Amino acid sequence: MAIPGETGSTLSIRNIRTTDIGLYSCTVSNSGGSANSSSTAISVTSSVSINGSAPQSISNFAPSVPSGYTISPSNPRIRLTSSGELETDELGPEDSGTYTFSSPDLGGATLSIGVNVLGIAHVISISGPQTVPSGSSVDISVVPGGTPDFTYQWFRNGMAIPGETGSTLSIRNIRTTDIGLYSCTVSNSGGSANSSSTAISVTSSVSINGSAPQSISNFAPSVPSGYTISPSNPRIRLTSSGELETDELGPEDSGTYTFSSPDLGGATLSIGVNELHMSSASVVHRQCLQAVQLISVSYLVVLLTLRINGLEMEWPYLVKQAPLLVSET
Repeated sequence: MAIPGETGSTLSIRNIRTTDIGLYSCTVSNSGGSANSSSTAISVTSSVSINGSAPQSISNFAPSVPSGYTISPSNPRIRLTSSGELETDELGPEDSGTYTFSSPDLGGATLSIGVNVLGIAHVISISGPQTVPSGSSVDISVVPGGTPDFTYQWFRNGMAIPGETGSTLSIRNIRTTDIGLYSCTVSNSGGSANSSSTAISVTSSVSINGSAPQSISNFAPSVPSGYTISPSNPRIRLTSSGELETDELGPEDSGTYTFSSPDLGGATLSIGVNELHMSSASVVHRQCLQAVQLISVSYLVVLLTLRINGLEMEWPYLVKQAPLLVSET
């Protein structure tokens, strides 16, 4: 096929493409006649990155040839059609490599392409469950598979954590509201994949004035299904909105309680409850025992009988007497 406009002694091909492979020749003419040169083969090397997760096709990848193309090494999942279209089936990393296409219609001209199969992102592993005390630090890491480069997004209880876009999620000074299921979405140019969830549980302690009902808001994350407590204690509750509520408590209510929810998978919150019951004291009797003289100062010895939390006890103490005013006559 004549190349339009190419009528000089030199053919210059700038920015050669895969469609430019083939046999090139020239017809030279003068007033005495014309002659055809022999053909010279122009081969091209190139590379292509292919998303192997689904069949692909690239039209006008090579020139059309009636006899079709053969591929070396053979790979039935990669084809170059007679119309010059590059077709692939689903590919895996094992399909990456260099393939050479040739055709008898092109003589010795060949097209060699390096095929880089972009393995779709997938998750190889994620850190296992952890139980940590409040105020400590936690690191959760994910190991991706597929073709780099990767991007990451971490989630807690199904909600994206703003700014957490690295392969490791670091939680510093962990709080009781941080319990839950953590997961990561890993992406590359081929697609994305979600990791499994890993449970982060927290242990903590709280001191509660048991003399009156108490409530601590934002003590745990909100959960639609609510929390259960173990061991059971109807006077201590963790609401679905994450508020810790207590009725009046006694010393027998002190202990460790574990809260769980089906919304949090295996993640739990264990708190040691220390009941601080404020004493109620009253004076039920006062008796003056005697007066004493200490270094020219007069004192009364007073015995108080106190009732503290229903128990009576005696408590002696000294009361300084006011001096008597004596007038001379």
